[in-house]
Amino acid sequence: MENIRQRLPFKFSDSEDNTTPSEILDEQEQDEVIQDLRRRNSSSNQHYGLAGLIILFLSFLLHVVFLFSSRKASPLLSILPSEIIDPDPPLPLVSLFSLISLALHLNLAILLDPQRARSLLGGEFGEQISLHYLSYQFSYAIAAVAPTLCLFLGRSWQTIVWWCFPIGLIYITQSLQQAIAQGHESIMALEAMRYRAPGA
Repeated sequence: MENIRQRLPFKFSDSEDNTTPSEILDEQEQDEVIQDLRRRNSSSNQHYGLAGLIILFLSFLLHVVFLFSSRKASPLLSILPSEIIDPDPPLPLVSLFSLISLALHLNLAILLDPQRARSLLGGEFGEQISLHYLSYQFSYAIAAVAPTLCLFLGRSWQTIVWWCFPIGLIYITQSLQQAIAQGHESIMALEAMRYRAPGA
């Protein structure tokens, strides 16, 4: 009977030190560990997604205010006294660049959380909508046009930084999405390492 029960057990260790003995887990304990890690990963992914959407929403509001402002000057210029810095003249086609920035915000929200984007579009109707989005590479290229024009026209660093905001948001969203994907891959790799012993 002892020979039938012998098998290579799944080993799990919280310690990175390989010299300490690992805890030996049977198949049920393996499932419990994996389920616990899956719950933790799902919770952290929700936090990542929510944090990213909050950042995008706040930036979106700021860009909407900028679009409808009469000055069309970088909000960063307001941190310095007006007698020290004269506001830059607006960029050519500044409203178009603002609309492009807003569109990039929406695109990033879809990339970060497509399910939530569908639900915001209207319940069951939103689930049937096929969402199309721009790739990160194309988003970077579009977002770089305005700051490049600022550099060419010799605008102040405050104006350049303002138009670089979409580039920073693209980077943050891409990093969050990669972190979420790596979490899923880690869980799948752990499941692949699980020892299966039918009939044992």
